[in-house]
Amino acid sequence: MKNKNSGFTLIELIITIGCVVIVLGGFYLLSVYSYRQFIKIHHLCQMKMDAANIKALIESDIARGGKVAINSDNHGITININGKKKSYLYKNNTIIRTVDKTEGILTKYYVCDGVWIIDNNIISMNIEFSYKNLNTGEINYLKIIKDIDPAR
Repeated sequence: MKNKNSGFTLIELIITIGCVVIVLGGFYLLSVYSYRQFIKIHHLCQMKMDAANIKALIESDIARGGKVAINSDNHGITININGKKKSYLYKNNTIIRTVDKTEGILTKYYVCDGVWIIDNNIISMNIEFSYKNLNTGEINYLKIIKDIDPAR
């Protein structure tokens, strides 16, 4: 009588496990890379949205008849609307808005610098963010420049 053993040999199992490890390792690396890219794009979009929102708030205040004054160090702008002052300042690595001594934080991420300049009656807002690149571990910078035309 012949002994029929059914099953896999040790070599077949080792080859199969090796192939599965290689395929799953590839999927893992792809998912980690995709997640890091998603986080990076999310942070960059949030930084751009923060700058756009600050620009919209300043434009709104100017449109209501606000008179603009730049701080002497260029790290802030004050808008006087019928005696009510609103200030936008770079302070403590963020951009804050002060209305009647009440401060509100306008940026979610670390701000390296915030500068406002008036040239030819156009207000230029320069905000520089920093963020950590999850792929390389390096600190990267994003500079956003928004021009505000009070005449519009």
